Amino acid sequence: MLNFVNMSETFEFPQYRKYPNDKHFFKIISKVEFEEITMMGSHYSVSRKVASILPDRNLILDMLSGYDGHYITSDQHEYDAILEHCQKHLKKF
Repeated sequence: MLNFVNMSETFEFPQYRKYPNDKHFFKIISKVEFEEITMMGSHYSVSRKVASILPDRNLILDMLSGYDGHYITSDQHEYDAILEHCQKHLKKF
C-alpha cells in the first residue's frame, strides 16, 4: 500500500526513520535536509545530505511517508543509541 505525504503537510522536525534491516538510520532535519547513519560489517559512516534537486527532495518525502514499507518510524533515543554504539564499537569508513 502506497502512502503519500502532502507537500504542504506540516511536520515537527527532526523526524526519525530507519530501514527494516536496522543498518540505515535517518534523522530528517527538515524537508530538505537529513543525516544518515550507515552500518556495514564492522564499519559505519555518518553523512549529511541537503536536498538541492527534486529526486533528493522526493527521497525525503518518501522517508516521511514510510513509502511502501521501506522506511519505518524510529525515534531520537534509538538514533542516538545507534550513533553511540557505532562510535564505540565500529570503525568509521
